[in-house]
Amino acid sequence: MRPVFISSLSMRGDTPELGRRPKIKRIELVSAKPCPYAQRAWIALEEVGVEYTLREVELYGSRKPDWFLKVNPKGKVPVLLVYEEGDNQPRLIVESNVICRYIADNLRTEGSELANPEEAKVWHEWIDDDLGYHGKEQVTKSRRGGSVLGGELETSLLKVEEALRKGGPFVCGNDFSTVDVSMYPFLSRLEETFSMEETHFSHLLTYIQLLRSRRSIQRASTQGGWWWWW
Repeated sequence: MRPVFISSLSMRGDTPELGRRPKIKRIELVSAKPCPYAQRAWIALEEVGVEYTLREVELYGSRKPDWFLKVNPKGKVPVLLVYEEGDNQPRLIVESNVICRYIADNLRTEGSELANPEEAKVWHEWIDDDLGYHGKEQVTKSRRGGSVLGGELETSLLKVEEALRKGGPFVCGNDFSTVDVSMYPFLSRLEETFSMEETHFSHLLTYIQLLRSRRSIQRASTQGGWWWWW
């Protein structure tokens, strides 16, 4: 039996087999802790409280191991391997937001709070295409400790500020969701690297601290350590 390989390109809707509750034998996350995209999947797994194995991989140059390239020929993390009862090969899920939506819809345990609202997919695309893009641009071009004001990144951050001001305490309202999981690694890196003026971003700064107080994010944290933007 060949592995089932799922990405956003092969999905016909949102998450694969939405709402199906598979009987899981084992879950493995292939990750690199400094990577913000891998951190998303790590946070989501911690949030739903499911048992899993975290497998770190070296991503630099030619040092990517053969076993990893067989799992994902693109050589990118994260990759979620879901071993279901009755299957000899794992379901392979790639792309961080796809993984987070799959986890929220299929792997939640009793008492877990990870929501995946209808508007999540639009936010996920915006985070990667807009916030992530302008954040990376700021990180690569600006000095550490500088202000986020005066450019495209300010506009992106003000969009989040406005969403929190109107709804809150989370981006999609009262429920912690896959949008917050997707947002946090980038916001955390920006807040650590640059100055966010409280007069402009009071709700956003409160939101970042609220996220940092969650046990799932603390357990999947790279704060204070070495991290990548991409």
